[in-house]
Amino acid sequence: MNCPTCNQPMAANARFCANCGAAVASPDRFQNLQPSLAAAGPQGPGASAGPAGSADTIPALIARIRNMILTPRSEWSVIEHEATTIGQLYISYVAPLALIAAVLAFIHLTIIGVQVPFGGTVRQPFMGGLMALVMTLVGAFIGLLIVGLVINVLAPMFGGTRDIRQAMKTAAYAFTPAWLGAVFNLLPLGTLLALAADCYAIYVLYLGLPIVMRGKPDKAAV
Repeated sequence: MNCPTCNQPMAANARFCANCGAAVASPDRFQNLQPSLAAAGPQGPGASAGPAGSADTIPALIARIRNMILTPRSEWSVIEHEATTIGQLYISYVAPLALIAAVLAFIHLTIIGVQVPFGGTVRQPFMGGLMALVMTLVGAFIGLLIVGLVINVLAPMFGGTRDIRQAMKTAAYAFTPAWLGAVFNLLPLGTLLALAADCYAIYVLYLGLPIVMRGKPDKAAV
């Protein structure tokens, strides 16, 4: 058997771990802990700290973004079974993408500027741009919450099941193309490309609603 603290092998009848010194009350109690330890995953210095603190957070974030863009239908099936909390969702996914979108908007409006017909390039003042960046972030967090609440409230009307955590997951991941679409504003004809990204986000949401919220596919469009 293994120590419940450091997960190192120890004698079956030992009351203390020879590796870390942790006390084990009794073999019976230890056996009762085994299922919960297995569910929690590996322990110790090399173990993952979870979605928000894992060393694999960035690769996992990139993989999720790529899959939501390229293969959203199959990725929704994976998302449906994930036990991500709303807090973890905001910290590990929403905040990074919303920050990227806000910074891109700041660069567009404050540094590059907006071309005005017969008026040249108009740039937002630096402090005004910073304030707009902060407000964009706050608006993204609040807006996502509102969309999640709406999805949750309307779910039964379309054959789905109310679950606020599932609804927030649906809203957050469906926003992915729209947040990334902010980069198009830095390019010529960026407004049209950003609009296309927003439309694709609606399509991604359409694919996700029947899977994550378990609604009827024929009513997802509504």
